[in-house]
Amino acid sequence: MRSEIGKYNMGVNKRFIGRDNVLGVYDISGMEGLKKYFFQPDILLFTDTFAANMYSLLYDKKDRVAERKIKKELIISN
Repeated sequence: MRSEIGKYNMGVNKRFIGRDNVLGVYDISGMEGLKKYFFQPDILLFTDTFAANMYSLLYDKKDRVAERKIKKELIISN
């Protein structure tokens, strides 16, 4: 009897996210692009607290607060 486990083999979309990723995506695509970047993958793996905090703010629909913090971080890094 053949196993049916492999019949519906689906991949998992995971993404490693860090401060530089968040700032880069925001710089290129704005807040809408950042939301897509965060909410499309199945699994998010955060490499720092900044990225995790930005995700939490967007998840809680605090877009303006997140955008202010990102803009502040962009000014500091330039």
